[in-house]
Amino acid sequence: MPKANETQVAGDHYKSEYQHWDFVHDIGLNYLEAQVVKYVTRWRSKNGVQDLEKALHFVAKLQEEKTKALEITLEEYQKSNGLDASEFCIVHAIISGSLRYAKEHLEAMILVNYSDVPDKHYTNQDPDLKDTYTWTCGKCGKKSGMVHKDEWQSVIAEHKKVCVPVPGSKG
Repeated sequence: MPKANETQVAGDHYKSEYQHWDFVHDIGLNYLEAQVVKYVTRWRSKNGVQDLEKALHFVAKLQEEKTKALEITLEEYQKSNGLDASEFCIVHAIISGSLRYAKEHLEAMILVNYSDVPDKHYTNQDPDLKDTYTWTCGKCGKKSGMVHKDEWQSVIAEHKKVCVPVPGSKG
């Protein structure tokens, strides 16, 4: 009996050595992701632009489902785990694929011993405030001025060299 990859029902558009279903299985794509890959892979040899339109339709559905799942699941996760705003932003960044953003925030949290997270992260349209932070040291109570994200780690590192913990604080 021939193997599954050696036969095809109708057509001959899946004749490569590394077939679509093997790729989908090997990297663990879900159904919607697999459909996008399928239509993009076969469009030239089967249905032309119509297959690209189908792929686009699946991308739209994938976006809707991911957005819906993020809104419901992430909010529930945040509540049940008591995540503060910074922790929530990191989790959201991870599941959204913004690894650089997550890495920057995790590094900042580590530098200030986790509990001394920024008081506020400004990402609004004001160019003077975009990607800046304010911060309160959890050890001595000192408040920072506005610190740009590119200077954040060095400002905290310098402060830690001179920080004198307040009696009764966690430092």
